[in-house]
Amino acid sequence: MNSGISGILRLRLANLTDSYKITHWKIYEEGLTKMYSYLEARSPSSFSDETVFFGLQYFIKRYLTGTVITPRDLPRLKAFCKHHFYGVEGLFNEEGWKYIIEAHNGRLPVSIRAVAEGSVIPTSNVLMTIENTDPKCAWLTNFLETLLVEVWNTITVCSLSRAMKKNQYKFMKLTVEDDLIPILMPSRVHDFGFRGVSSPETAALSGAAHLVNFCGTDTIAAIELVNQFYCGDEFDRNMEYDQNDSSNWNENLSYERWDKFYADNMPGMSIPATEHSQMTLGGPSGEESILSNYIKKFPNGFIACVIDSFDTFDFINKISGGNLKAEVLGRNGVLVHRPDSGDPASMVVAVLNGMGERFGYTTNRKGYKVLHEKVRVIQGDGVNVVSHVAILEAVVAAGWSVENLAFGSGGALLQKVNRDTFSFAFKCCYAEVNGVAREVYKKPKTDPKKNSKRGRLALVLVDGKYQTVPEFAADSYESGNLLIEVFRNGELLVDQDFWTIRETAELEELASLQV
Repeated sequence: MNSGISGILRLRLANLTDSYKITHWKIYEEGLTKMYSYLEARSPSSFSDETVFFGLQYFIKRYLTGTVITPRDLPRLKAFCKHHFYGVEGLFNEEGWKYIIEAHNGRLPVSIRAVAEGSVIPTSNVLMTIENTDPKCAWLTNFLETLLVEVWNTITVCSLSRAMKKNQYKFMKLTVEDDLIPILMPSRVHDFGFRGVSSPETAALSGAAHLVNFCGTDTIAAIELVNQFYCGDEFDRNMEYDQNDSSNWNENLSYERWDKFYADNMPGMSIPATEHSQMTLGGPSGEESILSNYIKKFPNGFIACVIDSFDTFDFINKISGGNLKAEVLGRNGVLVHRPDSGDPASMVVAVLNGMGERFGYTTNRKGYKVLHEKVRVIQGDGVNVVSHVAILEAVVAAGWSVENLAFGSGGALLQKVNRDTFSFAFKCCYAEVNGVAREVYKKPKTDPKKNSKRGRLALVLVDGKYQTVPEFAADSYESGNLLIEVFRNGELLVDQDFWTIRETAELEELASLQV
């Protein structure tokens, strides 16, 4: 049995939709030649009234570019639809897909416009639009909704991560000397979330969204996604050999190429760390020898160690700050202690106090205590956007600088969000039928929150604030329309670089934030 890529799930673009959308081509009015739809986050979440746009380029590159349907796909798709719909014939849009194959070489005749990735946009504004470019393919616009609306996930995670960054910055500004803040900030919230999500692709997408704001991650899949979908052509140029044909492969040359590639394209960083499977192998009496061996094996740099396997405070008092204190302080690096049990806020403060007694501390120029430079703390349990603030508040109230502490977050960072967190919606707002333009909208009497926008839309800046306006009015604003065309007729038009995305998302308002 073959392994690896030969065994992956094959997803055909024509089936990357909801079942009911397969039938919609039969329902649209005769004479429909244009469908134009938009995406927005309709309402604020509990943690933010703005979103960070990220992830569309992945979906475009992964699923939409180039030839996405061929004649060989049609028989299977036709048979699938027949039996999926209880044996009913004629529901598959065979003629529509044939037309795309023959007239467009299997490429999608649609145009997608969107804000630049990394843009921070207040809710209730247009983020993306899509429309057909061929009047015979108006049905295709909303057929693609199911796939494209999935950017809600990357946008939401990126926005949540940014909210944590804003919270972190406020407390760092209060307690950390200013020159240290830009050095420390990128690593303050670390992604531990791979095991807490529903699939490897979710881990890659959500983890990449977090990397827009921070560099700390243990989700390697996220780094690979960024490298493959947000580093231009560089990745492909470095794929110097076929994995199944090693005849022209040179190990040293390959390493040199990859070494250069990752030196230039490493958005996520981590450090060596223990887990409980190492720390518990020798039982309660074995922790000291395990830590001693760990220190010998890693004499330099940052390393992390879980300290709650048996008794958190015995570990601090008798092991790391006791019998092995000299070894800890003698390392050419920092030992990060990770308490992993108990109430997060009270435990972090207790650990800081205990470590302060054993290792000593100084007071910085802002009047807050800083542990000995060879030890620090990371809280990696129970960390979410709410508890993150509670922990920071407790740390500051106890007189400690937050520079002593980093955070690890798992499922609460990557997984505990949904499409309703920001009430994402993808709606048709404009159409043309028999040559007549129509403004299309939804306005349910029973739920005004679900009202949708109407007409062709643009995003502009008005006095430094984003505002959604009719497309025809965009040119009257100095900014013009901030929705740029990123995809047209099967081709990616704008290849956005991850480092630029990071710069776009940077917190311009940080200096004004107060605790």
